[in-house]
Amino acid sequence: MSDEYIKPENVNSPKAYVQVERVLVDDGPGTCAMAIGRWEKDRRILSRWNGNKNQPKGMPISNQYPIWYVEPQELTEYIVLYLVKRNPTMEQYIREYLRG
Repeated sequence: MSDEYIKPENVNSPKAYVQVERVLVDDGPGTCAMAIGRWEKDRRILSRWNGNKNQPKGMPISNQYPIWYVEPQELTEYIVLYLVKRNPTMEQYIREYLRG
């Protein structure tokens, strides 16, 4: 992958609220990235759009910093199904992590 965007593993904002445990999806510039991590103290699915050479910070951003979007809890099961379809070997890890 190129250096034309900020890689999701290097996005750690908003620092006071989010802690990324593991990036699950990163298909390169201009694509959606997904991760699991903690929002405040809850285990959640996080997402964001990777940037590209014209907008390397991607979306969303806040105060010029790339940040993660916390997916609504009611969408978790649907997102897990999508993630498992992409990579079936991750199902147990994802489900156990989210259960806590």
